[in-house]
Amino acid sequence: MQPQDIRQYIYILSPKSASLSPISYTPGAVIPLGRLDIFWRSSFGEPGRLLTSMLSRRIPIPAPPGQSPVSALPPYLKRTMSTTTPSRPQSPQLNMSRPGTPTPQRPSSPSQGRPSSVGIPRPQSPFQAQAALAAEIEVSLIIRETPRTARVEKPFTIPVALVLSSPLFTGQERLRRAVKLVIQHLQPPRSAVPPHPAPAPPAEAFSPRLPSSGFSTPSSSAPTFNYALAHQKLTAAAGTSPRQRALDDLERNASRSDNKAASLPPPYFSGPEELRLWSTNVTYVGSSATYLPTIELTASDQAADQMVAVHDIELTYVALQKGFATVGGLRVLLVEDRYLSEGDTADDTYRIGGSSQARILKEWDVISEVWVSP
Repeated sequence: MQPQDIRQYIYILSPKSASLSPISYTPGAVIPLGRLDIFWRSSFGEPGRLLTSMLSRRIPIPAPPGQSPVSALPPYLKRTMSTTTPSRPQSPQLNMSRPGTPTPQRPSSPSQGRPSSVGIPRPQSPFQAQAALAAEIEVSLIIRETPRTARVEKPFTIPVALVLSSPLFTGQERLRRAVKLVIQHLQPPRSAVPPHPAPAPPAEAFSPRLPSSGFSTPSSSAPTFNYALAHQKLTAAAGTSPRQRALDDLERNASRSDNKAASLPPPYFSGPEELRLWSTNVTYVGSSATYLPTIELTASDQAADQMVAVHDIELTYVALQKGFATVGGLRVLLVEDRYLSEGDTADDTYRIGGSSQARILKEWDVISEVWVSP
């Protein structure tokens, strides 16, 4: 090492047990992260070294639920106020009737003689019982491999794995859970140009006008150009361009062909405000939404009370500028959820829910970081 040089070592730690399911730590637990070891040499050639203690991270403890503020009144004043508070006069109940008036009833009506079935619970069908036991699905993303070489305007792929897990209740040991997911690429929302308000016409002076005799001299004032009206016309013309009309027709035809498809939310970030101004040098290739095939969750061999599934996909991106860049974001949506028994397929089973709106399971702002070469 030369004088005024600094050498830093970065160690990549690997877990002892390779498991695809994410590790859940208890609140308040302390996780050791490692040590920091730095060597340097001063301008006079003297070596130096800094070795820190074990760096750790503590899992935060959730805040206790809010309690009602304690009253400053002593107990005897509370009892006095509760006993002396006059009660408000109540209005007579609507269901009061004369004691001698019988209930009107037709003797020949068979429905009046039947007992009331309001308080008798109806037996649930097995499909309703399965829908009642439907649990939340946890989704985690694992990056299989990060590309080491990425060049400008050269597509590259990132292999990832989606790990799905769901609790397995008693009586569902022989059931499987089939879900359909959609991978949606996210981007910052486009800032729309606010329409310019049309300026108000100038007020005319209240001066008497002479009747025109047909030989009057025309006014010499030139008319002003209305920029706001021209901007509105240009915007309307751009919205009715042939390309826009073709996209609208394609969207209408797709909606007609598959009316049962779940509607997806816009592919924009829905997080904090700083994401709206966030821009990336890497963009996705292809459609913003990718429909995955049916994924079946089965009982796990490691945990008896869990249903798990792993699905591998490849995401394609392209870099627009050189330098350090982040890749993201990504959203996973649930569009269909079913329970399968033995010998059943995903086509003839009950669909849990029935809503036509896709449900967001997980979002990631950044999934990877790459160095882009020219």
